[in-house]
Amino acid sequence: MIYNMNLWDDSFQAIKGKWKTIEMRLNDEKRSAINVGDAIEFTNTKTNEKMHCIVEKIYKYRDFEELYSSHDKLSIGYKEGEIADPKDMLQYYSKADIEKYGVLGIELTVTDDESLQLPEMLERTTLYESDYVCLYADKVKLPSGYIIDKYHQIHYPHESVVIAIFNEKAEILMIREKRYTVHRLEWEVPAGRIEDGETKEEAARREAMEETGCTLKELKFLCTQNPANGMSDCTLHVFAAKVDSENSIQDVDEVAYKKWMPISEVKELLKNNETKDGVSILAILFALQFYEC
Repeated sequence: MIYNMNLWDDSFQAIKGKWKTIEMRLNDEKRSAINVGDAIEFTNTKTNEKMHCIVEKIYKYRDFEELYSSHDKLSIGYKEGEIADPKDMLQYYSKADIEKYGVLGIELTVTDDESLQLPEMLERTTLYESDYVCLYADKVKLPSGYIIDKYHQIHYPHESVVIAIFNEKAEILMIREKRYTVHRLEWEVPAGRIEDGETKEEAARREAMEETGCTLKELKFLCTQNPANGMSDCTLHVFAAKVDSENSIQDVDEVAYKKWMPISEVKELLKNNETKDGVSILAILFALQFYEC
């Protein structure tokens, strides 16, 4: 994704000179959509000059005081001898908005125009569309100028969630999914799409209830992944949580049974390739690394 932002001349020159590496912004609806790997086209408000940058990292903070204390003053645009004062940002953003949204530090790398060129869709032919999945054949122009007449794209109208659930014994709740596509029972963790009107957190709690009978506590978002971004825009939000209460499985059409497994057993299951569900594999590994169970 390429975003467009305006910059005052001094900030523009500081980033262009590569000594300012972090752009500071409000974490509002527009900026919260920015991800690592996205591109930003900055426009100098004085000269109208353009500059392109790649987003390397995104730092989220409660306010500019926290941001300023986390980075050296050169990296956020101050010169040697200048006083880095978080109150300087009040000329751009109100206290109310800062308290409402929080703030971002966007770490950037300046790049040239050619490296930002992405494949361009020239035409789209709809092969199939539904509320679950869509298939398109796109005519695509590559940065080199080469044209692919049929670049098949799978579009998922709904994003999805996947949840690794732990208990007080530090065991992981695994479920045996009845997978029609691969014609086998597969060891997985709960997952499913986000329905209309749901937040991803609400979807995670609902899917956990349907597929395991569990209510959750200490639900934590871990990451977002695109498992096949060369051909599909499928987007999965990974969560981990602890079980709060447990009842029987609701969705018996999809889930055969469930089992609490010690972490050592789950690791052995992964090591021996006893599940081939990539969504669950990533969720489990991410949870083991980044969730305190």
